[in-house]
Amino acid sequence: MGRLPGLQLPALVPENHRWKISKTNPRLAYRRGVGFEVIVGLEELNRRGQYDLYLTVTLRTVDAPTSTVLSLAYLKEKFELALLIARFEHPECGCSAHWDDQPSPILEYESPENDEAALEWAKATVHVLPTSNTAQQVWYELEQGRQKTAVEDRKAGKPVDIFLISDAPTENSQLPGGASIDVLFHMNHLYWDGIGARIFVGYLLRQLNNFIGAAAGQDPPKVQWGTELSNFHTAQLDAMKIKVETLGHEFETRSHQYVNTLMQSMGCRGMPFEASDKAIPRAHVFTFTPTESKDIISAVKTRLGPQYTISHLAQAATVVAMLDTYRPMSELSEAECFVAPTAVNARRYLREDLKDSYMAGCVTGAVIKVENLKSLLVSLNDDNDTIVTALEKATKDVKKSFDLWIHDQSQLALGLRVHSFEGAMLAKNPMPFDKTSGPFISSDGINELYIPNDVTSTTTGETFMKTDKFIFLLNQFLPYVALRLDSWKEISMLTICYNEANFSEEETARYLKSVADFMLAFRL
Repeated sequence: MGRLPGLQLPALVPENHRWKISKTNPRLAYRRGVGFEVIVGLEELNRRGQYDLYLTVTLRTVDAPTSTVLSLAYLKEKFELALLIARFEHPECGCSAHWDDQPSPILEYESPENDEAALEWAKATVHVLPTSNTAQQVWYELEQGRQKTAVEDRKAGKPVDIFLISDAPTENSQLPGGASIDVLFHMNHLYWDGIGARIFVGYLLRQLNNFIGAAAGQDPPKVQWGTELSNFHTAQLDAMKIKVETLGHEFETRSHQYVNTLMQSMGCRGMPFEASDKAIPRAHVFTFTPTESKDIISAVKTRLGPQYTISHLAQAATVVAMLDTYRPMSELSEAECFVAPTAVNARRYLREDLKDSYMAGCVTGAVIKVENLKSLLVSLNDDNDTIVTALEKATKDVKKSFDLWIHDQSQLALGLRVHSFEGAMLAKNPMPFDKTSGPFISSDGINELYIPNDVTSTTTGETFMKTDKFIFLLNQFLPYVALRLDSWKEISMLTICYNEANFSEEETARYLKSVADFMLAFRL
């Protein structure tokens, strides 16, 4: 595939996206967004809350006696102190954004004037909710309240807000052994991708270890505010293994090939939706059993080979389930295909000294192309061999698509360029769907790589809380469903995020179960 006629992709200029210190305010740093930051940072959608992340870590207090009594108020204080260290070491968590005449946002960071101002920021970031509601119910309430304000009058979400939720009488009530605490992190996607958000959450819980166990009323850590301006993550264009100036004709050709393939997604079959502007985000979670999770992974390796993963199968199952759930009104042809973009964790393309701890957003993309939809039109009522044959074919197409893109070291540079282009196009036409839309699925892998198993005091050595589970959800106001596959302690989970104006609760639950059932049908 060659260059699209008249298509001008933006140039990559590292200097334009580095952190700079203001000439008029030495405490102020700023940089221009690039790549996926342009897509998730479009002003109207970002103010609305589109793509905002909601991560829940469910902690459970240990049954054994501890030297310090826990309460929501006590935990709030310790989270605040941990946040002060987080802001110093990773000032991205204290940023804000503004917009000008360009689609890409400007990220800003202003250093606190003193310790008191920093502590006020931390206090305003951590909230306690003594309630019997779950974190997911709190998410719904937060978004319902948010929608009452006109979009143009809303403030964009902060990099992070933290809600400590437990079924306690008051915030000062003692949390007994075995009490459950949902720690809900509301994070603006502009500042983090899914992996970066997980890295931050895990980092903050580990910082909590340094404060929990100490008495209430602990003095805040002393920080030399202003010096943290040197602690920003290296800008992506400078952090890549490959240098922008080495990208030549082959990169230009691949960039246009990517966009050309991506454009094919606009004409694909999809899921019909109801047109509405009154969208409230919703989600369902499907959790496989430990045995089911293990058996699916084993079946993928046995049937297809060790290079295949459950993520490849999940992507294939979303297509097969879509065709089964939304039976085509017109006959499918062998030439018809399904094309969709997917997000890819791009840390593999960063320098070795940066990739494992890179907390800021770092995303590229791949375009998935599944051929011959006619051969994939199967039902869960068909014999198992028929189902497996369809899933094998679709899974092979998925892996072939991934392999076409992700093994080239210029893929992050390509993603930064193409996503900047997509963001500019979406700024002109933020609703690229007409009557139907294809499902979008991401795979974020193993959550315990980022989230610790417990909260243990570095002072007393006591374990105060164990991590029961972790769930990652996001706001979806646009008329398409966003699925995600990840796992916690060898248990795989599928989530589907949607909004109740475009898709019904029953419809999305049925579709999610269909995806899961097709994956289960692949077992040996």
